[in-house]
Amino acid sequence: MNRKSRTSRAAVAVLAALMAIVLIGCSRSGPSTTGPSAVAPGSASMVVLSRTLDEVEPGGQRIIDFSLPHRGTLALTVRWNDPTNTVIAVLTSTRCRDFRSAGADCPARRSIERQGKEGREQVIDDPDAAGAYQLLVENEGPGVESIRVSAELTTVSVVPPPPTPEPTAPPERRSPTPRRSWEP
Repeated sequence: MNRKSRTSRAAVAVLAALMAIVLIGCSRSGPSTTGPSAVAPGSASMVVLSRTLDEVEPGGQRIIDFSLPHRGTLALTVRWNDPTNTVIAVLTSTRCRDFRSAGADCPARRSIERQGKEGREQVIDDPDAAGAYQLLVENEGPGVESIRVSAELTTVSVVPPPPTPEPTAPPERRSPTPRRSWEP
C-alpha cells in the first residue's frame, strides 16, 4: 500500500471521529451533567423556613417574620402531635401587624387542615408569593404543644428554546485529481 492512500484513510478516520463528536455534542439527549433532581425539570425548590416552637401554651401565639429571596410558589406546613389540640396559622405581609383586621389592603391566608403522615397538620399555599411575610401560629389548646413550621419555595425557570441553527452551505466537493501517466 502506498503512503498516499494510508494518509487519506487516516484523514477519513479522523474526520469521521470528529463528526461523531460534533453530532453527540449537538444532540439534546446526551447524558445529564446535573444529576437527578427531586423537582420537575426547569424548577428549583428551597426551604425558606424551618422552625420548632416548643411548649406553646393553650391560647399562646408565636409570630415568625421571614422573607422570600424571589417570587415563586410557597407551600407552608404547620404540624403538631396531640390530636386533642387545635393549631391555626395565618400568613400576612409584614405590613399587617393585626391579622384580625386584615382586609383588601392587607390580605391574609389562613391555614386549612390536611391529614398528615405524622400527627395533625395545617397548610397554606400561595402560588404567587414574593417579599416579606409574617406568620402567626396559635395553639387553641386544650393542652401545651410543640409546633413545627416549615415552608418551601418552588420556582419555575423558563428555559428559552435553543437557537435555530443557521443554514449552512453544503461542503465544497472537489473532484479527485486525475492520475497523471508518469505518476505511479
